[in-house]
Amino acid sequence: MGVMTNRERMRAAIGRRPIDRLPINDSFWDETLTAWQDAGHMPRGVSARDFFDFEWQLVHFDAGFGFEAGDIETHATHVVRRDAYGAIGRFQKGRSAPAEMLEYPVKTRADWDQLKDRLHWTPERFGLHGFYAFTPYWRPPETDWQTKASAYAGLRDSQDYIALYVYDAFEATWRRMGHERALVALLEDPAWMREMFEAQIDLLIEGYQGMIDLGIVVDGFFMASDLALKTGPMFSPRLHCELCCPALSRLVRFLHANDVQIIFHCDGDFRPLIGNLIEAGVDCIQPLEVHAGMDVRELKRDYGEHLAFMGNIGHDEMLLPDAEMQALITDKVTSAARGGGYLYHSDHSVAPDIPFAQYVKVLDMVRSVVV
Repeated sequence: MGVMTNRERMRAAIGRRPIDRLPINDSFWDETLTAWQDAGHMPRGVSARDFFDFEWQLVHFDAGFGFEAGDIETHATHVVRRDAYGAIGRFQKGRSAPAEMLEYPVKTRADWDQLKDRLHWTPERFGLHGFYAFTPYWRPPETDWQTKASAYAGLRDSQDYIALYVYDAFEATWRRMGHERALVALLEDPAWMREMFEAQIDLLIEGYQGMIDLGIVVDGFFMASDLALKTGPMFSPRLHCELCCPALSRLVRFLHANDVQIIFHCDGDFRPLIGNLIEAGVDCIQPLEVHAGMDVRELKRDYGEHLAFMGNIGHDEMLLPDAEMQALITDKVTSAARGGGYLYHSDHSVAPDIPFAQYVKVLDMVRSVVV
């Protein structure tokens, strides 16, 4: 087999086809990269993707209501901020941590009816900027469309795999109304939840078609949907199947018809939902949290004919003695990559207490495994 481009390698791995070597990507808490830069291990102004020679580039789709995002109050220890969804949260300065959410724009059906017509495609929804996970669609100023289109062309020329970071129907909906309100509505007003789920999928389909019409195409959707805690899903597989999956299946059919793969991100233990995701047509699941009981070797055994897997190298595993870490990484990677269908990633994000030299050792060990 000849040497593949990053795009070819990622697409083949997600498609469970033979590859020339293991695809490698990762995510980091901001504090991790800052600490490594402060210690002189990494230069400032160089992305982790470029420094570690990762293989994908994430671009972004803003599915918010179009609220003016910005700081409302600034204090010594925190900032109160509104995002493009209209949600207001208290963010701790200097910490990559979930905000303490104070208010959401959708509290009633009347609120939804007032806001839902804002959910239509405009080119401003597409962004090449960096994405900060705990500040949803916090947009720095981006210049005119021509500048963005030119920057996008540079990404395509890189031969990296380009993934569009989006929220699935449940993730987008709770970010508009809050977790508690969304979970209660699943039981008390499922018709309303179904309407909001379908609206999110309508926006994603309309949006990606609009991107195609402007010459912007991607290789995959990186679809965030945190449906689970460490102890299991937030709601039953039956509700997920009945309320979430029809909308998801419709999106997947559209994406597959346009040669776009689906990487489904869900923290926690979502094993009871995997059958639903397979039925909906998802291609790959990520990040497979170790502390939630996820083990890629077991997942490969049970679902490897239907899914690719990305992740499952955990924080504590990165801190094992060398021989133990090498044995574990080799076992996980060889088991998961057998027959195709595995991509390296940590099981969430690399934490600041992982020493730089230790992380480099992890990558070297991963790269040493022959697949």
